Amino acid sequence: MPDVSSVIVQTFKDKSFGLTIAEPNTGFKPASRTPYVELKSFEATNKPSDLKHNDERSYIFQIELNYPIGTGDAAVKLKSNEILESYSFNDYFQDVDYRLYVTEKREKQGYAEKAWYRKILQIYFRAFVSR
Repeated sequence: MPDVSSVIVQTFKDKSFGLTIAEPNTGFKPASRTPYVELKSFEATNKPSDLKHNDERSYIFQIELNYPIGTGDAAVKLKSNEILESYSFNDYFQDVDYRLYVTEKREKQGYAEKAWYRKILQIYFRAFVSR
């Protein structure tokens, strides 16, 4: 069974947005005054699609943009738009064991936290996964 969450994260990496990615469990420390992104993908639902072979799952892919406080919001807005526009509702990713579709995109209000201005984007996927 494929690790669909890893496939989803890889779709972001393959698009090369020019941001440092804070990989989980690596001891990442952000460079001062340098934007970076945190990526999280998790399964939201899982139900049988048919009796024998496939499950239908939904995933939430959370993209957390982090820009230094005091640098304005223009760069954050541009990067948010670039990322969201790169995922089309017509996109699908397929391999032998899964089919993955973009179903929804959301952009949350930005907020300040410590020395960073954070903006969260969410892309929802629907997957049909072989058992």
